[in-house]
Amino acid sequence: MVKFGKKNDDAMQQIEQLQHQYGVAARVCEEAIANKESIEKSYRDKMLLLGDCSSDAVLAHLYVASADRVGLSRYCKNNVEKFMKCWNRDEEFRREYAKFNESSTITRFGSFDGARLFGLMKELKATSLPLSTAVKNVKETIGIRIKMVDLIVAS
Repeated sequence: MVKFGKKNDDAMQQIEQLQHQYGVAARVCEEAIANKESIEKSYRDKMLLLGDCSSDAVLAHLYVASADRVGLSRYCKNNVEKFMKCWNRDEEFRREYAKFNESSTITRFGSFDGARLFGLMKELKATSLPLSTAVKNVKETIGIRIKMVDLIVAS
């Protein structure tokens, strides 16, 4: 009888271990499914954005072809506003935008952090602009540099 009781206890212990392992596996599976759904949602969002960009290009070409400068200007302003809303709302969008546009940034600013902009400030000081205009230009240049540094720090 003692042998049967020990076998029964061992079997119960194995069942408990298997139930615990099953619970752990079920939680891991749920996390994997949630991660997969998140990745799929991100992919769908990016594909929608790509579709928007493609249709935006077609519409812009239609405005150009019809020589409707006012309509094109309004359309471009609306697109810039839409982009800025996305920029202000989504930190991941900002990081990805900075990451995928590094080469363009380097081409425009001479370095990723905009260090070449300091040369522009020296040029502004050397010109005979009114002081208020020079200060405004320097503030804008410094603002661009600060934004670039913020992008680097964020990524």
